[in-house]
Amino acid sequence: MKKDVNQSTTPLKTEKLISIETTETSYDKSLVKSSPLEIPSTAKVAKQAKTGYKQIKYTWSDDVYKYEARWHTRTPGAPKAQGNTWVITRTTPGKATGQPKVQHIMTGENEWTTMNEWQKAVIARQNGVTTPEQQSLLDRGHWPAP
Repeated sequence: MKKDVNQSTTPLKTEKLISIETTETSYDKSLVKSSPLEIPSTAKVAKQAKTGYKQIKYTWSDDVYKYEARWHTRTPGAPKAQGNTWVITRTTPGKATGQPKVQHIMTGENEWTTMNEWQKAVIARQNGVTTPEQQSLLDRGHWPAP
């Protein structure tokens, strides 16, 4: 079910960027409709060709959060059956009063998992030692896409 952002990151790993094209006019309505979270037409769009996969990143903000919806092809090391997916990141900006920036990955309807927990699961998969709970988390955070 699609989430409305009004219901109320840093990538996991730095990838070598092969090429990047950024445009404000590349809002692909058919692709955006497949996102598990509603992406506004005002979102900024970045098309990227990364090492071993392609990605389209949509970014926008509301009054509380910054959002990043990444559509990407299967990444190197991902399960062969995974295919194209969406990964949605929500960031609560830090404040000068000392509140730190907090990032979460969307892992279910109204379910957000801390970036720290997500990264631990990704590293475990990369090392071949994923627990059943971590695998479930990764499965829930990678939303099937066209």
